[in-house]
Amino acid sequence: MNVHESRQWWISIGVTLGLLVLTWWVGTVLAQEPVPGQAPADALRPQTELSLAATVSSTISYQGVLQEGGVPVTGDRDLTFNFYANAGCSGVAVYSTAQNGVPLADGVFSVQLDVTQGVFWGQALWLEVEVDGVDLGCEAILPVPYAMSLRPGATIVGDTGAASGFGDAVLNVDNAMDLWGGGASSTVYARAGTGSAIRGESGGIGVYGYSEWQPAVYGEAVTSTAGYFQSGEGYGIRVNTDGEDHWDHGGYFTSNGGYGVYGVSAQNYGVYGKGAMAGVRGSGDTQGVSGSSAGGYGVSGWSNSGTGVYGSSNGANGVEGFTWRSDGNYGLFTSDNLYSNNYHLAGAVMQVAQNAGKEALEPGDVVVLVGVVAPQEPGGPLVIQVAQAAEANSTAVAGVVHRRFNFAAVVEGEQQDGVAIGAREVTLEGPVPPGAHLLLVVQGPAQGKASALSGAIQPGDLLSTAEGVGYAARAAHVRVGGVETSIPGTVFAKALEPLELGEDGMIYVFVTLQ
Repeated sequence: MNVHESRQWWISIGVTLGLLVLTWWVGTVLAQEPVPGQAPADALRPQTELSLAATVSSTISYQGVLQEGGVPVTGDRDLTFNFYANAGCSGVAVYSTAQNGVPLADGVFSVQLDVTQGVFWGQALWLEVEVDGVDLGCEAILPVPYAMSLRPGATIVGDTGAASGFGDAVLNVDNAMDLWGGGASSTVYARAGTGSAIRGESGGIGVYGYSEWQPAVYGEAVTSTAGYFQSGEGYGIRVNTDGEDHWDHGGYFTSNGGYGVYGVSAQNYGVYGKGAMAGVRGSGDTQGVSGSSAGGYGVSGWSNSGTGVYGSSNGANGVEGFTWRSDGNYGLFTSDNLYSNNYHLAGAVMQVAQNAGKEALEPGDVVVLVGVVAPQEPGGPLVIQVAQAAEANSTAVAGVVHRRFNFAAVVEGEQQDGVAIGAREVTLEGPVPPGAHLLLVVQGPAQGKASALSGAIQPGDLLSTAEGVGYAARAAHVRVGGVETSIPGTVFAKALEPLELGEDGMIYVFVTLQ
């Protein structure tokens, strides 16, 4: 017979989780921590340098009374401690540890069990104790009463009378050593499969983040949205900065391949900006601000005392307007005056026209009206037809040719005359062949061909068509009712530059049809 079979073992077990005893001490210290952003006073910090091993123990203190045959045992015994996740202590133990030669005096013994801290995460555990290989049974490990608040699903209720500040938190977790010069460890790490890793719900602020030098809240996602905000009636997200430097932006967004900011609204503006200088300012390699709309304004600007929309470009268009529709809508529309500060043609108004003559037209040619191209579809564009002026004092004078115009690229998005044209290249170099389109200056400054064969031209002289094809000359005068005046309907411009008698060439004129 095995000697252990004749013995009656009895053990009273008292288990205290040393790690949980620390809970009250940590809470007491944290209750004295300052308000976020306030450096802790020296009186609130440990006066001596403490290590983790000195303040937190990962051992379990285990005491008991061992009797053999009803008699307390005195001597040494080998003890094994097995932790199980089931009430029968069956299967594979979650953790096991053994201590040999444990001294007993009148049955009383006490041991410190080194365990892995990760074994205890709030789940139910049972302890099986073996003495010299004999199993003494399976008992549930019961927590210290206040440690129940650490079990999964536990509810922690705060003190409604607690003082305001960092210490009024229901649960205080301190990693201040890291904040004041330590490493970069996380104070709280939460992980979830598909739900919320951390969820905040409050009548006040749901989640609050504070930091001295780093982002107060940082979100990162691999394939989804790093941060998502939704509001029932207020702002989806509100950003504020109190910095006064020009780089202290209210919001700063960067993107590798998409939009820096993408705004969509079901009933209002997708993006709305208001500022002391500019409501919206854009800077880009191709377009500073780009607007698109299905049924309203692509870009809308309004100002009480300044500029509603301001565009500036170093190498392209400051503001470009374009429409693919042919039902009377405009690529660029203004209900008031349109002012241009272009140094070539300051304030010039131009009209799209078609060369209906037999000869090619050149920039600067003075042209006359010969007809009109009716719209090809209801609401389509109406294009006037012109040809070189071929007689003096013509009453059909229309204006001065500015440049060849790629009408097909604008209206149809196709090639013209076999030349591939980009979407922004709507004007072309060179002459305007018969049937091709052009931009015609009908009001404002232009550079046109002029002839002084019949008389010198001085700035301010009235101009009409000359006998030379495509040229302007000083307007002829007649006497009407004893008053000398120009022939009605023939004057189309005023000279801005002089031209000596007998010369011809290009001069600046101010087109003003009469």
